Amino acid sequence: MDLNQLANLGEFIGGVAVLVTLIVLLFQIRANSRLLEVQTLQASAAGRQRISLSFLGPETHATLDKMYSEKPVALDVTDWTTAEAYFEAYLSVAQCDFLVGGRGAAFQEYWDGSLAILRSLTSTPHFLVWWNSVGKGAYSERFAVLVEGIANEQANQGSYATRMAKALDSAGPDRNRP
Repeated sequence: MDLNQLANLGEFIGGVAVLVTLIVLLFQIRANSRLLEVQTLQASAAGRQRISLSFLGPETHATLDKMYSEKPVALDVTDWTTAEAYFEAYLSVAQCDFLVGGRGAAFQEYWDGSLAILRSLTSTPHFLVWWNSVGKGAYSERFAVLVEGIANEQANQGSYATRMAKALDSAGPDRNRP
């Protein structure tokens, strides 16, 4: 091999190395962009949740008792403010979990847990009233479709209190009632 051929070979190898480096860099930029997107969603959800949680106080448990009772009780203005803050606090996080959930197995497992809580939340008639009048327009279209589907599914399964009583009864006598 003469010097000219060695120079050409070196130039070719250098070009391949640059190409490989660019491909690796492209994958790293994509991964970093996804991570930044997830962090932004989480920060947004945390901000919305902080605002909503600021409305919750000692009366929250009384309002939740009214919402989840066997025969739902009418809510007064204070109860509705509390209920709305409660719904907003959870749904802002649930929407973030939903949007991030498709990004891998760990996120999917986390979303599965959030979905169980979402089913409980949507099982009250109070939620449906709030959702149809205020909530639906505050979330992404994909998430809103999911929430409506879950809420409709829950509405056909009876009250939360009835379903919890059945679940506790089927757990056996060793299970303590709350």
